[in-house]
Amino acid sequence: MNAIHVENTTESVFHPQYVHSYCMHGCIFRGRMTHNGSLYNAPNTTTINIGLFNGVRCPPRGLSCGVHTAIGREELFGMARKVRATVAVVENYSLMSTLLTGKTRGQLPELKAIVQYNGALHEEHPNLYDWEDFMRLGCEMSTVEMEHRMSQTQANHCAALVYTPGTTGDPKVVMLSHDNLTWSAKALVQSYKAVEFGSEHTVAYLPLSHIAAQISDIYLAVTVATTVHFAQPDALKGSLGQTLKEVRPTVFYGVPMVYGRIMECVQETCTEMGWAKRAVSGWAMKIGLEGNMNKQSKVPLPWGWSVANCVLFKRVQRELGFQRCKIFAVGGAITRTEVYHYLMSLNIPVMNFYGMSESCGAHCVNQSTEDHWRVGSAGKNLVAVSTKLSDTNVSGEGEICFSGRHLFMGYLGDPVRTSRAIDNQGWLHTGDIGHLDENGFLYVTGRTCGMFIFLSL
Repeated sequence: MNAIHVENTTESVFHPQYVHSYCMHGCIFRGRMTHNGSLYNAPNTTTINIGLFNGVRCPPRGLSCGVHTAIGREELFGMARKVRATVAVVENYSLMSTLLTGKTRGQLPELKAIVQYNGALHEEHPNLYDWEDFMRLGCEMSTVEMEHRMSQTQANHCAALVYTPGTTGDPKVVMLSHDNLTWSAKALVQSYKAVEFGSEHTVAYLPLSHIAAQISDIYLAVTVATTVHFAQPDALKGSLGQTLKEVRPTVFYGVPMVYGRIMECVQETCTEMGWAKRAVSGWAMKIGLEGNMNKQSKVPLPWGWSVANCVLFKRVQRELGFQRCKIFAVGGAITRTEVYHYLMSLNIPVMNFYGMSESCGAHCVNQSTEDHWRVGSAGKNLVAVSTKLSDTNVSGEGEICFSGRHLFMGYLGDPVRTSRAIDNQGWLHTGDIGHLDENGFLYVTGRTCGMFIFLSL
C-alpha cells in the first residue's frame, strides 16, 4: 500500500482506516475557502475517495463528488440535491454550520450525516462526527464483510461523480466508472514510459474536485505506488515553493498559473544578479532553449550543453526543488508560449496534456521520449484511444472527437445532454476545434459556436 506524507510524518493507509466510508451514498468534499478560491488537497479526502472506490456498490451505494470552494451556497445546495448526497465531509465548523442551516431549512432533505475533519466540533447533534469518531466507525466492520463488499464491485459500476459548472447552461455531473478510472491510470503509465513503479514522489496541492487531481494524486499514484506528499493549505498562496524543496518530486503536475509563477520567481532572482552572472546565464539559457527544441526532433544537443547544465540548469532546478523531477505536466487551460520557452531554457521542459472530465482528464499527452513532444501541441493520443475531426474545413480543421475506454458513462440524470455529447457511434464531441499534423500531434485552435464546452480538468 502506498505511503502518504503529511507534513513531516509519513503514515501508511490500510483498509481499516477507510472501510467506514463504504456505507455512503454520496459524499461532498468542501474544503478551506482561500482568497483565490482554491480547495486544498488533504489526506482525509483521499482516504474517503479510496474507501468509496473499493466499496462503491455496497448497499447503500457509495459515490464521491468533490465541490470547489468557489461555488456559492445555493449552487452547493442544488448540487447536493442533484447527486442526492447523504454524507458531507467538510474541513471546518464554518462549512459544517452552512450545511446544518441548509438541513434545518429543508434545503438538504437527504443529508443524513456531516463529518468535520479539522478541528473540534462546536456543538453536538445526531450524526455529526469529527474525523476521529468517524474513523472509529470503520472498526465495527469485520474483514470478511469488507472483502465481501469489495467483491461486489464491477468494472462498469459508477465509481465517482465529477461536478462541472460548464460555460453554458446548467451545471452537469459527470459519471465515471471503475473501468474509466483504472484504465485511464494504466494508459497514462504506458504513455509516460519514464514512470517507475514504487520510485515516484509527487506533491498533492490541487483541488480533488477536479478530475486531473484525482487521477494524478489517487488513481495514478495507487497504480504505480507513488508516495504522495500533501502540501500545506496555503500552497497556492506561497508555501508550495518550500514544499517542493523539501519533497523534491519526481513527477510534477501544475496548471499554467503555477508554471507562470515559477517563471516569475526565476526572473526576479535574475534581476538581482551582477552583469557577469547575467551574461553567463543568458548564454546558458540560449543553449537550454536550443537543446530542448532539438530534443523534439531528435537532433543532437548543441555544443556547450554540459557546461550550461553545470553552471545554470542544475542550480536552478535545485533551488526550485526539481533536481530529480523527470515529468513536468501542465493542463487545465492554455499555457503561454513565453512560459514554455522560458522554462525550456532552464531545462525544465513543461509538457502539455489535453482532455476533459468526460475523458477522465487526459486524452492526449506530450512526453520527452520517442519523438512524443511538440511545444504548443496537445500531444499524441494515449495508448488505445482514438481522435477524429468532424466537419473539417479546407484547412483541415474540425471539431475534435474522442473515442476510448476512458469516456464517461453519461451525465447524472440528464440523458438529453448525454446524447448530445456522445453520438450513436460512441464518439465524444468536445466542442473544440483543432487539426492533426503529419506526425499525429493534435493542435487545439478554437471552439465551435453553440456547443457546451467541457474543459474542467
